[in-house]
Amino acid sequence: MGSKGESKQLSMAASAIALRGVRLFLTAGRAAAERSRVAPAQPAPKPKPKPKPPVLGARPPQKVFDLLLKTTRFNKNELEALYSMYRQLVTAAQAAAPASIIGQPPKIEGIDQNTFRDVMHNTFDLVTEETILERIWVTWERGASGGEGALRFEAWVRGLSIILKGTAEERRNHCFNVYDLNADGFITKDEMFALLK
Repeated sequence: MGSKGESKQLSMAASAIALRGVRLFLTAGRAAAERSRVAPAQPAPKPKPKPKPPVLGARPPQKVFDLLLKTTRFNKNELEALYSMYRQLVTAAQAAAPASIIGQPPKIEGIDQNTFRDVMHNTFDLVTEETILERIWVTWERGASGGEGALRFEAWVRGLSIILKGTAEERRNHCFNVYDLNADGFITKDEMFALLK
């Protein structure tokens, strides 16, 4: 009982961390969008930016960062914020994982399915049904053949880019993949019924 209770508390703590981080991220994005829509009559003089102190682990490797900057709809600051949140989620997932036989917690290289479920359900309040959450988890890129292992940073950012900032076409394609249970390119009546019931 104690182990499951502790695991549930750690899972809830990870959700709370993610919730705060994503709320800050989304609020900053909305504020930036509002500032760009409302142009002042005369541009205010820009103060010289203060150099930011370096934050360890605040950015993914440069190669990954550059690729995601080109292939997603997130800007530099958003990618850095997402990376910071990702690291917090991975750290929380590692702390919540049960110890192995030799007493060491397993090394989780990415967001595990439980953390993903908590973030999608509690933070984004997008999905409440376990079947839909399972299908979203399966459709996001993982592993060499897809659908294996934990969710790495690149795949997490690409998925969030579609859900949060994707075009109507990108969102339709993502939704289609969620409902196409056997990935044959068609949604049958049985597949639709299984996900809608």
